[in-house]
Amino acid sequence: QKISSPAMEAVYEAAGQNKDRLQSAEQLREEVASGRCWLGMDPFSGKVLRMVHLVTLNLTRDDDFICKKIGEWDHDRQIVLRCKPKFPGTKMRPGELPRQSMDRLLRQDFPTMNIQLSDLVSQRTELKPSERYWVSTKYVFTEFMADV
Repeated sequence: QKISSPAMEAVYEAAGQNKDRLQSAEQLREEVASGRCWLGMDPFSGKVLRMVHLVTLNLTRDDDFICKKIGEWDHDRQIVLRCKPKFPGTKMRPGELPRQSMDRLLRQDFPTMNIQLSDLVSQRTELKPSERYWVSTKYVFTEFMADV
């Protein structure tokens, strides 16, 4: 978290007096404090860079259908909110290895299924702006594969 302190200061400074950006900065501070991401400096631009490590599950049936998340349940409004289709996944927690994060995902999201992961694991990186936090974000994905 020490590496994130100067970066957090830069986020607050960039927010200035803008109420929405200050609220986003506070949410980002909470996310950093919880260990769900960390902040550093982009060596090319010199700007704040948020880094998030995720594990995803590429789950395929024998008829080549794939499992993707297409919505999220809103408990308050009791409705499903549509989202961009994506593989089931979770952020890695502090101290977790990718396989431990995947085991946690399987226990939480697929408790009744006996999913056997293949030995194939891939990694990819995406760099894109965070609409929520107003900083560039580098996503590091570890993708596990399985058939059902």
